[in-house]
Amino acid sequence: MHTFKVLGYAAQWTAANSVLGSGEIGIELDTGFFKVGDGVSQWSSLAYSSSGVTGATGSQGMVGGATGMTGSAGGATGMTGSAGGATGSTGANGSAGTTGSTGANGSFGSTGSTGPATFGTWISAGTIQSVGWGATTTAPTVGTTRRNNISYRQLGPKEWEVALTYEVLTLGTLGSGDYLFTLPNSLQFDTTLPFQPAYTSNIGANTWALAGFIIPSGSGVINNGGVGGQVYPIVYDSNRYRILTTTYGTAVQCWSHNFYGLTSTCEMTFKFTST
Repeated sequence: MHTFKVLGYAAQWTAANSVLGSGEIGIELDTGFFKVGDGVSQWSSLAYSSSGVTGATGSQGMVGGATGMTGSAGGATGMTGSAGGATGSTGANGSAGTTGSTGANGSFGSTGSTGPATFGTWISAGTIQSVGWGATTTAPTVGTTRRNNISYRQLGPKEWEVALTYEVLTLGTLGSGDYLFTLPNSLQFDTTLPFQPAYTSNIGANTWALAGFIIPSGSGVINNGGVGGQVYPIVYDSNRYRILTTTYGTAVQCWSHNFYGLTSTCEMTFKFTST
């Protein structure tokens, strides 16, 4: 027969970690779980029992009453004894079964629409000559201008856009050679990319070979009041570029001291990838 030993809640059983005698039962009052001792193992080493404990056997009912005296026709039958003892209390519930496996994931919802692109704001770097206006031989000296600016903005982690604006009022000193313009903000071209390699040949030359080295995203116009054409940047080195002009019916040549010089108006924008 099992003997109940109730110490209290689960935390008290864990703290006491006592050894239950063989057949001795310990019940957790707050969980309803119980363990049956083996006389050797501590509480923490015993497994929870999975079935309820059988209640104690009720006491035996009283023996029937004494036989009545013999009457003339025999005494009356004695009274029947009382019923057996009350049924024992129901054992504690067994431990819960294991959780079933997780069901398969549902299908993914459709992708939302792409939000609008966000670009950086335009930042003025100052006049062209303050950023860097040189030449392959001798740098020019810029006179007075109505418009003279280089601005830039960031389009991505290494993507940039540059805008150059120049409009002359009074002539300065022309310098000598193809004009070289410096990138603003200490930016540098990634010249390892096939669409913006460095190219230093054909200085002062009128040749369509130059068109094979333009940055494809660049575009703009140039004129000196007499002739004009489209302009495109050509990378010269890590931070400088020339401006190729395709002048209608005249030449395909870079802007230089003897091709448009400083008596011109030029507007150009281009995008590039930095290092």
